Amino acid sequence: MTAPTSRSSLVGAALGLVLLGLLVAFAVALPESAHSTKSEAAPDPDAAISLPDTLPGGWTAVDVAGPKGADAAQTKEFTDNQTKALRYVTDVLEKVYAVPTTFRVYATSDLSEYITLTAWGAPGGAFGPNGLNDPELSGLARAPVELVRIRDTVCTVNWQPVPVGQAIDPAAKPTGVECQLSEDGRTFQIGTGPMAPEESVKLLEAAAGAAT
Repeated sequence: MTAPTSRSSLVGAALGLVLLGLLVAFAVALPESAHSTKSEAAPDPDAAISLPDTLPGGWTAVDVAGPKGADAAQTKEFTDNQTKALRYVTDVLEKVYAVPTTFRVYATSDLSEYITLTAWGAPGGAFGPNGLNDPELSGLARAPVELVRIRDTVCTVNWQPVPVGQAIDPAAKPTGVECQLSEDGRTFQIGTGPMAPEESVKLLEAAAGAAT
């Protein structure tokens, strides 16, 4: 089996997990909310949002770039498979929310790290984790899930549990971050792995700014 095919299978499995997380773990109320962080003039509500092919920091959409070092045939096989996988996720999300939806996965050049971006053609609503637990009641030094706001973006941040009495490493990164930004009548959501919330928000802002 070629490396691209192996990577393709891994990404396909990852997309299924991402989809499950989007539909179950986080609340995205669309399109009832009229909140917008920017202008009153909204883009065409019937037009799908086009997300950029690349993001700052070397992130490239998996449907346009294959594994590093792959030949033309391997790259085409890989990107074709990713396009089909992304189309499936997009179709499911559009059926659920009944608004134009775009879903893309971005990866580093060696495909070792992934992030996801979703864009809806509707303003966002309430966003948050399934539950927030008091760390004191759980015997933890820090809440395992936090809800934070960074500028116009709201994020849920997941941390490795740290027992009471154990020092919290200030350099530690979350195990996962999910952020939502609503502007100009559209909603953008990013899912990242071990990345600082501020960095996740910067990528989300860059994607929203480059979206058409």
